[in-house]
Amino acid sequence: MASVYEPQARYQGPERRRNRVYRTQNSEYYCRDDVCIAVRDRKTGAFCPAHRAIGLRMSGGIRITPDGEVLSVSKRGEVPHPGENLFFSPNGKLGDGVRTSALAEVTRPPSQVQ
Repeated sequence: MASVYEPQARYQGPERRRNRVYRTQNSEYYCRDDVCIAVRDRKTGAFCPAHRAIGLRMSGGIRITPDGEVLSVSKRGEVPHPGENLFFSPNGKLGDGVRTSALAEVTRPPSQVQ
């Protein structure tokens, strides 16, 4: 189930899709051009209109072991890796925004959200 979104093998140019869903352990972050436009709670399926990440840009991700070793880092504009905690911030600084639970997968949003 942990299928990270990757472009199809036929197309070799830059990624053109603007919409992604970052699915973490607890929430789904619906983003357009890496700006969070909606958040849904995975347990209840309900959207969270007052979530602090809405309107913030996904600034990157990092995965750190309990003993402090960095396993992976994703910079702004890169597709993050499963297991990374994502950061959404207004200014690109990691301390000024929202940190998510671990990323499970990156997908495309459905054509119609229920």
